[in-house]
Amino acid sequence: MRDALDRAARPLMFVGGGALVAERDAAAVVALADVLQAPIVTSYQGSVADWNHPLYLGPWASERAVAELCTEADRALVLGSKLSALGTAYHRLVLPENTWAIGPGVHHPRYPQLQRIDADAPSAARHLADSITQKASWTNGRVRAIQADVRAEAARLSGTELAYLDAIGDSAEAPSLVSADMCKAGFWLMKHLQVRSSGMHAFSSYMTMGTALPMAIGMTLARGEPSLAVVGDGGFQMSLAELATLVELQAPVIMMVGVDGAYGLLRDNSAAVGGSTDLGLVLWNPDFRQLALAYGISAEVIAQPADLRAALSRPTTGPRMLLVTEPFNRRW
Repeated sequence: MRDALDRAARPLMFVGGGALVAERDAAAVVALADVLQAPIVTSYQGSVADWNHPLYLGPWASERAVAELCTEADRALVLGSKLSALGTAYHRLVLPENTWAIGPGVHHPRYPQLQRIDADAPSAARHLADSITQKASWTNGRVRAIQADVRAEAARLSGTELAYLDAIGDSAEAPSLVSADMCKAGFWLMKHLQVRSSGMHAFSSYMTMGTALPMAIGMTLARGEPSLAVVGDGGFQMSLAELATLVELQAPVIMMVGVDGAYGLLRDNSAAVGGSTDLGLVLWNPDFRQLALAYGISAEVIAQPADLRAALSRPTTGPRMLLVTEPFNRRW
């Protein structure tokens, strides 16, 4: 594998959450990409860099320009990813015939060409970065152009949603540890929110609702720093018992709850196929502010991006609830 990558003319890297055990592991993956001059495409869990990196394309496998670039690769290295349907645009992402996958796994029915190597992905990345000859760029600035074009198109279609993400990304007090639930705001966050240095974005790749708050609590306890959980009102009600955990531990977790009175993603999917937008999809919500107060948690309503920016400018020393009443669309 090392010799084949050394001979590669157009290498590509696909990175998953298994390559992000610690900050130093992310650095090793990025160092390998720099040596290979390989564009970095990731799963929703593989946030190894930020948009300032000239090779980083993030979880954009569904973007046409990214998919086209990947078809030109002659070698690919998959690090710490199971190549789920969600991360690979439902397996439409093309990987070259010569592709190695490092990390535990089994035969992949959609990518039968994978050559599996059962090893620790971050350790392998460090070894390869030290042993492969530095390559010249084969993309000639196209990654930068793709970054700009995707961002510009997202802003054209959905400027409000990006304004909310900018309110998070621009705030010095906003946590760098972020978890996203299976909701429209969660997809926006995972695709377009800037990953800060030493930060991590956690997302359920099994498309499971209700996971954002438990993940945020876990990250806060592991790192000893605040986290942000972005969740819809439906998914939030699947983890309400965690409010007691938050108060008991006084964990500095910000709950950003999108309140639209529905299972929004499911309602949109049902509407797209001509189904009901009400049956089993419209929610009866409690008064979330009163619920928070019953637990001794502060709560405030966020009606526009400026409100979120102001709320995040204040330090987080314990649990907080932010109720976002402006709905997000799904044009991410």
